[in-house]
Amino acid sequence: MHPVSFISVCVKNPFGYGRVVRGGGGSVIRIVEEKDACEQEKKINEINTGIYFCESSVLLDRLSRVGSDNAQNEFYLTDIVKEGAFAYKAKDESEFLGVNNRVQLAESAKALWKRRAVKFMEQGVSILDPDTFYADEETEIESDTEIYPNVYL
Repeated sequence: MHPVSFISVCVKNPFGYGRVVRGGGGSVIRIVEEKDACEQEKKINEINTGIYFCESSVLLDRLSRVGSDNAQNEFYLTDIVKEGAFAYKAKDESEFLGVNNRVQLAESAKALWKRRAVKFMEQGVSILDPDTFYADEETEIESDTEIYPNVYL
């Protein structure tokens, strides 16, 4: 068992995200933030999702040693992985979209709607235009149902 674990994911465009720097054998060395990354580190497409798992005592102990010696003079939570951590690499980047503005919020919502449409289609529902299909999480649809464009359920 690792004292600190976190979720990472590979993305098409890692700009703005903390990159997961790995050493020999794939072990996590550190997470480097965008402003602190060298050109080679900026090419890394595995990013930190910001989801961590650890005992509170481990977190408090490691936080007590985090400094602000970085490009932004900030205390980075990501520094807690320097003393050893395990990264679970997720498969679907759309489940970990960062939302810092309204454009990213719309992109994140679109990914959620798309996943729901795919789930229904895999269960035998015909959705004529999945890009204009919206269903909340409690929606149930029988198989062999046909859904026309611009539908919200």
